Amino acid sequence: MEDFNNCFSEILSDMVYLVLEYCSKSVEKIFIHCSNEGNCISSNVFFQKDGKKLKRSQFNEISELEQKQIIHSINEKIISLRELCVDNKKQVPTEIKLIYEIETKHLISDFCYQNLYSDSENLVVQDIFDNWFNS
Repeated sequence: MEDFNNCFSEILSDMVYLVLEYCSKSVEKIFIHCSNEGNCISSNVFFQKDGKKLKRSQFNEISELEQKQIIHSINEKIISLRELCVDNKKQVPTEIKLIYEIETKHLISDFCYQNLYSDSENLVVQDIFDNWFNS
């Protein structure tokens, strides 16, 4: 059990580190959204800088290519997390929200195990992300 928890935490930390590499710690907070519902794996990122939330496309310090690399790398980590859970007979989260506070190096994580959009005819994963960004 301890190995599972350590591996799980390490994967989450890796996600944060991946994003930190690109934003050069020039932000106050990093927000990482991970989704793993049905056959869809998705991730997205936004930042808080000078007290304002910025979607990754609004954050001028990260090129479009770098944005794609971040998302691809996080998606790979989501797959690793899913494999870890399955291998250890643990429930796989359908959603993970990570908030990393740069100054305090504090990581806040929130996990959901219910389908949020895949059972809906009206919702897509971007809606879930946008709701979090706008909250």
